[in-house]
Amino acid sequence: MKLSGNYILKILNDDREVVFSRRFIIYEDIVSVPLQIRRARAMEDIPHKHNLDFSIKTNAISFQMPMQNVKVALFQNGRFDNAIYNVKPQFTIGNDLIYRYDKETQFWAGNEYLNFDNKDIRNAVNNVLRITAGEIYNTILYPNEARGSQPYTFFPDVNGNFLVRNINLNVTNPNLEADYSWVFFSLSAPAYFGKEDIYIGGMFNNYAKTPEFKMDFNKETGRYEKAIMVKQGFTSFQYILADKNGKINGADAVDGNYFQTENDYNVLVYYRENNDRYDRVIGIGTANSENIIN
Repeated sequence: MKLSGNYILKILNDDREVVFSRRFIIYEDIVSVPLQIRRARAMEDIPHKHNLDFSIKTNAISFQMPMQNVKVALFQNGRFDNAIYNVKPQFTIGNDLIYRYDKETQFWAGNEYLNFDNKDIRNAVNNVLRITAGEIYNTILYPNEARGSQPYTFFPDVNGNFLVRNINLNVTNPNLEADYSWVFFSLSAPAYFGKEDIYIGGMFNNYAKTPEFKMDFNKETGRYEKAIMVKQGFTSFQYILADKNGKINGADAVDGNYFQTENDYNVLVYYRENNDRYDRVIGIGTANSENIIN
């Protein structure tokens, strides 16, 4: 790859059908992007949101028309489905671009991710209720309760990531030799019945809002349920509320929004000079809300 920018990798089968795809971004390290996570400024948002304050600094280039030619993309835990795009600089100081908005750069803070670990696919441990055998193993998780009305509780997570693992002693390459399992999710969230859809999301499925990840309401159990085929290992996930078009409803999140939640944040900087034909990615800023300030 010789050019920075946004890319997508697609794997096709023999019929030229897409089996899976993955987005990735290549960037040049030209500008620095100091990034600080702050609590929201509006009284009603202080307990529930994270605000990103950042700037773009460089001595390597002089920006041409920065208000039009510089664009930014803000990401929470590497997600594309709730990213914030194309916020213009609030003001400039010399060649520095300053972003100190009250609302334009805010994310709903969410809650810590849930997780399970079936690295030993025949034993029920780490949030796994039981294992049953079938054509492939079935991993039944403990039922979850909607946490939006509960006090915040800290526990370490990996912010939606996953790790393929198989602890079988005969396995030499877990990425190739880990098994697949049907994982059965169950959620008690009666307040959401008949409203928007609830999806299971994480990096393991690219937060896709497709029918295979949309939970179904079981009238007999009074719970939302779904079985998903997942590769063996450690998987973190969350329940995501979205409308029929896949637009996320962060305000009414199933597990609530708490400013104490630990999230990873990234700011990517795009720049196109007047005569360029594409947007270069010229820098990245990273921060974690564990270091949040007022």
